Amino acid sequence: MEKTGYVDCFRLFGSPGAHSFIPAEQPIRIDYIWASQPLAQAVKSCQIWMEPPNAEASDHRPIVAEINWE
Repeated sequence: MEKTGYVDCFRLFGSPGAHSFIPAEQPIRIDYIWASQPLAQAVKSCQIWMEPPNAEASDHRPIVAEINWE
């Protein structure tokens, strides 16, 4: 995706060692929010949601992005 010009929103704001998939032998990040270059400029925050109860509803952690649509 990055090679085609899309931006990994979590990489803009997230910490390098964060992970979104828990059951792997070693937790890894396999979930993404991709944005076009213009939309990426409107992203205000992006994080992996670690708060219960939603963080434990699946084996994947939710990724949440805040985007300023103005």
